[in-house]
Amino acid sequence: MLPLLGLSGAASACTRFFRGYVLGSIRRSNLTIEIVASARRLTTLQGKMTAAKCNWKPNFVPVADTIAAAIDPKCLLRIVSYNILAQAYVKSANFPHSPRSCLRWKNRSEAVVSRLLGLDADLLCLQELDEYHTFYKEILDKAGYGSVYVQRGNKKKDGCGIFFKRTRVSLLSEEVIDYNVLVPPLLPGEKEVSDDEVEFEDVSGDEAAQRIGDLNDVRVRLKRDCVGIIAAFKPLEAPDHVFVLANTHIFWDPVLMDVKLAQVHHLADSLVNFKRIIAQEQGVDPLVFVTGDFNSLPGDSVYKYLASGTDLSDQPKAPEKDVEVLVDNLVKLDVQSEEENTGEVKEWVVKIDPSSKFPLPAVSLYAYADEEPPFTNYTVSFVGTLDYIFFVPSERLKPRTLLALPKPGALEVLGGLPNHNHPSDHIPIGCDFGLY
Repeated sequence: MLPLLGLSGAASACTRFFRGYVLGSIRRSNLTIEIVASARRLTTLQGKMTAAKCNWKPNFVPVADTIAAAIDPKCLLRIVSYNILAQAYVKSANFPHSPRSCLRWKNRSEAVVSRLLGLDADLLCLQELDEYHTFYKEILDKAGYGSVYVQRGNKKKDGCGIFFKRTRVSLLSEEVIDYNVLVPPLLPGEKEVSDDEVEFEDVSGDEAAQRIGDLNDVRVRLKRDCVGIIAAFKPLEAPDHVFVLANTHIFWDPVLMDVKLAQVHHLADSLVNFKRIIAQEQGVDPLVFVTGDFNSLPGDSVYKYLASGTDLSDQPKAPEKDVEVLVDNLVKLDVQSEEENTGEVKEWVVKIDPSSKFPLPAVSLYAYADEEPPFTNYTVSFVGTLDYIFFVPSERLKPRTLLALPKPGALEVLGGLPNHNHPSDHIPIGCDFGLY
C-alpha cells in the first residue's frame, strides 16, 4: 500500500483501523447503526488530522507535443467531463467516510457550481446530473451556458447533460441515446418488467438477481435505464470547423459486462450515424469527442473496444499495476469470461462479437498524451479510473493542455470522496484542444 502523506504514526494507525472497520462493515451487507456511528466518529477524527481544505484550483498543464506547441491554433476549446454525483444517490450509508456537511444538498450544490464555474470550460459534459430543471440549468444559464439534457427513464432522477458557452460555440443539432432500445420487444402474452423490479443501484450478483428477477432474461438484463446525448457544434472563432460531442454514462455492474459492451456498441452506431448526417448537412468532416463515465477500468473489455479502432502501438499504455490507496484489493469492473463471472449468471446472455472494432480511430486523451490517471473515482471501497475523454486525432485537432489530477496519497483526496475539497466521489478530467 502506498504511504499516506503528512500523517503521524498515530494518525496512520487510526486511518488503518478506520479503513478496516468501514470495509469490514461494507462487506457484511447489513451495516448496523452502531457500525455506521463508529465509522462516522472515526471519519471525524481522521478529518481533523488529514482533511484540511486545500483551496482547490484547476491546473491545466501543457502536453509534450512539439508540433502542437510550434503552431498557434485558430482557437482553443476547453472540454471537461465530470460525474458530479447525483444528489439522489447521496446517502450517509453510501458515504460513511464523508463529513455530513459535505453531503447536504445546500453545501454540495454550491460546491458543485463553484467547481463547474472554476473550471472555465467551453463545454461541460456532466453525468449523474439531477436537479437540472430546478437548479443547474438556470444557474449555468446566467453564467452564459446553453445546455442539452437527457434524463434516465423509469423514474430515475439523473441523466447526462452538455453545457456550452454561447459566446464560444453554437449548437447545430442534438440526439438522445436511450440504451433501453436494446431491450427486445415483448412477445404476445409476455409481461412487461415493472419499474420496481429493475430499480437497483447499490447491489449486484445474487442480491441483484433476487430483486430484479431472472438475469438470464435478456429483457430484464438489458433494461438498465442508461442514457447518453450527442450534439454537434460550430466554434465561433473557427467557423470552418464542426465537431460532434457525445456524453454518456454506461451501466456500472461488473456482473453485466455484456450489457455494458452492448451499450457502447449502440453508442458507436449512434455516433457514426449522427456524424454522417452532420457531415452531409455541413459539408465538412466533423471532429469527434466521446466523453463520459464508462464504469470501466483501463484495459477492460469496454475500454479495449473504444480504443480498438486505431493502432495503439504508438500510444502510451495505461499503468500496468493497480493503484492501492485506500484498500488492498480493488474492485475489478471487468468480467472477461464466464469463469470469472462472480454473479449468479454464469455466461454472457447478450452475445457480443469479440472481433468487432470501434468504427472510429478514437484514442483516450490521457493515455494519448501521457498515461491514464491512477484514479478518477475515489472512495473507501473503490479507487480507480472510470472516466474518459476519447477523441479522433486529426491534423486539425491537437490536445494542448491536460487538467492535472491528484496523485495517490494527495491530501485533497485522503479519506475518500466526497469531502471538503471535492463535492463528488469523482474528479473532473479535461483538456484544452487546439483547432488548426
